[in-house]
Amino acid sequence: MHLFPTTAVALLLISSTTRTDLASASAVRVGDGPPAAASAAPESPALGRLVNRFIVVPEHKLLFCYMEKVACQSFNQAFRDLRRPYDPRMHIPGGTWFRNSPDRFNWTVSDVAKRLVDPAWHKAVFHRDPLERLLSAYLSKCASGGDADGRRRCRRAFPRLEWPAPFTAVVDRLGNAREDPHFLPQHAFCGG
Repeated sequence: MHLFPTTAVALLLISSTTRTDLASASAVRVGDGPPAAASAAPESPALGRLVNRFIVVPEHKLLFCYMEKVACQSFNQAFRDLRRPYDPRMHIPGGTWFRNSPDRFNWTVSDVAKRLVDPAWHKAVFHRDPLERLLSAYLSKCASGGDADGRRRCRRAFPRLEWPAPFTAVVDRLGNAREDPHFLPQHAFCGG
């Protein structure tokens, strides 16, 4: 029996994030992993490229995969708060991002892949309606009045677009967007 049941993880996530952030996010999978017969680790280029989008909570044998524009800041903060009793580094003021990523535990891509098929580990991910997520990314990164890092990120994702970028131009170029995770499709995360 696990100290922190899967249902409690989902409830913690919902209670630790804002209603606005979760209004359009929905649970895709919160479970105990594949059947015990699964032994091969998944092979996916996306797992390696975006492995730092996993949050590791070893005390509860939990892997959480987050995606930009799907309440990711709230989830990162919630798991940082959850780990405070176990890790004094969580008390250090500073950034929210990557505080519990696999590299903080000296994990390789292979280590994450093994936990993804280990039935003793809980896995969780939330997704968002793709159109809402795209509009959110556009408004925060490519429209005037967005986030402070918006102009830089929009130009990196769509180098030939003027800024602020017209929404229709961003939509037309999504297939050619560079590797900015705000504009990657959701299936590119969590190993595909």
